[in-house]
Amino acid sequence: MIIERFMYHRTIYILLVMFCVLSGGKASSAFNSENITIELSLSKSLPAIGDSLTIYCTVLVPDGIQAGDPFPTKESPLVDIEHQWKHVEESGNGITRETHGFLVYIFTPDTLAIGPFTVNYLSTDGEDGSISSAVLTVPVKSILENSESSLLPNRLPVGIPSTNILFWLIPLLVICVLIIIALIYMIRKKKTKDIPLLPVPIDEIGEFERIRKQKLHEKGQIKELYILVSNAMRGFIHRNMNYEALYKTSEEIFAELFPNLSDITVSNDIKKVFDESDMVKFAKFHPPDELTSTIIDRAEIPVKTVLEKIKLERFLEAEKESLNNLKKESLKAGEKKVVSNSGGES
Repeated sequence: MIIERFMYHRTIYILLVMFCVLSGGKASSAFNSENITIELSLSKSLPAIGDSLTIYCTVLVPDGIQAGDPFPTKESPLVDIEHQWKHVEESGNGITRETHGFLVYIFTPDTLAIGPFTVNYLSTDGEDGSISSAVLTVPVKSILENSESSLLPNRLPVGIPSTNILFWLIPLLVICVLIIIALIYMIRKKKTKDIPLLPVPIDEIGEFERIRKQKLHEKGQIKELYILVSNAMRGFIHRNMNYEALYKTSEEIFAELFPNLSDITVSNDIKKVFDESDMVKFAKFHPPDELTSTIIDRAEIPVKTVLEKIKLERFLEAEKESLNNLKKESLKAGEKKVVSNSGGES
């Protein structure tokens, strides 16, 4: 009996030792980081440049797991993300639903990539780690691009499915025939002088006045106010000062455009608007009321100066062209008079 008990306890001891060796010295946990789920969604499906929207980051955490707040893994100069609020809800099935709201400001004129968001966790067994979400990709409305089309990275030429070749072949043939007919008609048609279409002028001051009508200063939306004002100033420079400001940062505009400006007052006024806007957008600067209440007026001053200069230059060019036309007409009249006098003498 004693021998049998000794053999039994020895067998149990050997099994426990093998279990500890195989499990790394502690019992294995049933926890798996894949049990934590991160879901991302937007408050606006088709944002535009300068828009602010909310990113809803929902984290599903099983019982026995402590999870930290999500945070963006990668930082981008084209997106400004701030954690605003958190809502925790017990679902009753052993899962805690944590919803986090992130305020996002958009500075890119093209496709917007948000994320991934990362959550650090700690289990009751002392196991720690992190898990990341997928990247949320959405199109952004811009001035030069049709944002209602598919996302830029995924734009592909028109494809022909292998299962419906005959269905696609007929309209393609019809289009080819119409193109050939149009080319033949254009070749046989008498050439006429094309009349260029005049571009529709943009009311530059009206762009700032539309921002004023939103009353963002009165509503306390200071960051949105500075984003719209700086974007309007960048668009004005792009259209009127022969410089692609829509695709440049403030530092690039200062370094490349301002040294070529003859009017130092205009360059200083524009630089103050951009410096102040960058401080508000990126450095979380809270300007005093005397600055926020006058930012639109201060932005309009250099815009009006440049517009007046452009108007004067166009007037002088028109006067010069008119004077040249008068000279040409007088020369032609003099030549005709000389010819007629010489014919009378003969």
